[in-house]
Amino acid sequence: MADDYDHALAEAAERMGITRRDIESLRADVQAEHRDGHREQAAIARNNQTARHVDGLGEKRLSVSPQLYMDAQRMHGRDCWKDPDFVKKVQRDHPETRVDSRSGKTMVGYGS
Repeated sequence: MADDYDHALAEAAERMGITRRDIESLRADVQAEHRDGHREQAAIARNNQTARHVDGLGEKRLSVSPQLYMDAQRMHGRDCWKDPDFVKKVQRDHPETRVDSRSGKTMVGYGS
């Protein structure tokens, strides 16, 4: 399957006057973007381990890099982040995105 894709890409590039060197340069750029996105996600995870509940917005569950956000939209569609099952899958597959959300309200009088 990958060979078919490479062959089709090479034919399309030849018709458009794009060299193999240009394609390799684009691939290297995309790989660099992904590496930078992973580093950025790790930095976000280190800085956003806890969050406060905000009235009207609900619980903050994830903190994702723009690269991960856009990659997910590109692969799964624009509304993927509205799907609770997709969000759970992201939490499972990328545990560094999880945020410990806590309420900022103090509750008194509850208990035994």
